Amino acid sequence: LSRRGHRGVRRLPCPTVNPPSTSSKSIVLIFFILTLIIYTSTFEIESISNRIESSFLHHQGLLLLLQGL
Repeated sequence: LSRRGHRGVRRLPCPTVNPPSTSSKSIVLIFFILTLIIYTSTFEIESISNRIESSFLHHQGLLLLLQGL
């Protein structure tokens, strides 16, 4: 019985391969959030609004191109 118990304990480390992947995912998420915070903090709200407007105009241009086709 003791030998079987030891084998069971040895089998446990194999499933522990999954936790590292989840931890790496969480690290990636934290890194992504930090980059977003730095990006938003470095650029002013006005520049972000200007970028949104420029992207909107770009989409309008694409729509015009599609209509032209």
